[in-house]
Amino acid sequence: MLEAIKKKDYEGIIKYGLELIKEGNLDEKIIINIISAYYRLGRLNDLFQMGRKVIDRFLKEKRYEEAEKIVKKLLEYQPMDIRILGLAVKVYAEKGEFDKAFLLLEEKIGIIPIVRLLPLFEKLADLSGRAYYYEKLAEKYLLAGDKNKAYNTFILASEMYDSEGNSERALNALFRAKDVKNTTEINKRIVNFIVLHSRDIVKIIDLLRERRDPDFWLYIFEIFKKEDKIDLLQSIINREDDPLVKEFFTFLTLLVYKNVYSEDLLEDIKRKDIEFYNVLSGYAQKYHTNAERKKLELEERNALLNQVFEKALESIEDIFK
Repeated sequence: MLEAIKKKDYEGIIKYGLELIKEGNLDEKIIINIISAYYRLGRLNDLFQMGRKVIDRFLKEKRYEEAEKIVKKLLEYQPMDIRILGLAVKVYAEKGEFDKAFLLLEEKIGIIPIVRLLPLFEKLADLSGRAYYYEKLAEKYLLAGDKNKAYNTFILASEMYDSEGNSERALNALFRAKDVKNTTEINKRIVNFIVLHSRDIVKIIDLLRERRDPDFWLYIFEIFKKEDKIDLLQSIINREDDPLVKEFFTFLTLLVYKNVYSEDLLEDIKRKDIEFYNVLSGYAQKYHTNAERKKLELEERNALLNQVFEKALESIEDIFK
């Protein structure tokens, strides 16, 4: 084989190399010589097939460093071959070096169409089983213009971050999904997550302000009740200088207390602001039956909402200024 190498007899290199392999001599230098010979002869499919078989064998035998050397040589000759990039992802995943695989694929964006790279990013995310790479996959879907997959994958990444105990990244992934598609579903997920994990009342108020929707507002209230987060509700009440907070809790008062007090409040509003009266009375009428079924049962909750009612009544002139 050395004589064939000196003479640059590429067919001879391949012939003698394959004979050595059949004899059980699976040495990385022999493999690289064969691969180089295939390249010189333009036999690119043979180059790939040879590399694939050897890499599979090395990985099976846990010869990870040798597998990496082979895949690097393949990439040296064929840096844009999707099949070889797939082998590289497999090798780095077996070594637990997911960042190397990700960076390799990242380098190809703009050179290879993103739609051709997507299956490899998907493969990397699946092999890693980690939220980070699913979040990165969602970014690639977005880059490819697939908003539905990006939206769903950001949500999946959030769930995985949550399972990994990373609440901050989980919430951030939900907001990234919201940036893709601002749906009622994602806003409900965000509120639910905040109430259960982060207790960030500023973010809750921002969502209230953004989605002035009675269905969404009622959902938020139901989450507070379901999860017994009255202390968090109290924290929001205390931000009484915010007109939106006053509006929200006046709305809740009308929903929960369909009685003489809320009727009196409606009459008071009607005298002062007919437009606002029409809005709130519409809320009350729409949810009257529903609210009656869902009256709070515990005495302390009733007391808390009485406080809400009083604050809303005291500040009614400031609402919707």
